[in-house]
Amino acid sequence: MKIRGMELMTLAEAARFLRISKSTIYRECKRGHLRTLRFGGVVRVQPEDLRRFVAQAARRTSQPDKETR
Repeated sequence: MKIRGMELMTLAEAARFLRISKSTIYRECKRGHLRTLRFGGVVRVQPEDLRRFVAQAARRTSQPDKETR
């Protein structure tokens, strides 16, 4: 869907794009890790927010675990 040059994706489209399950996308949205736009009962994601989500996830997983002693 495009609105005046702004492309929006459904959560199912975002899940397919990332090759993850829809339940994972919904969970990340609920946790606040992926920003969504809501129009009544319709939920959409901007590709820019999806790219930001991937970059943040990459940073979280690339940080070394803290050792406990």
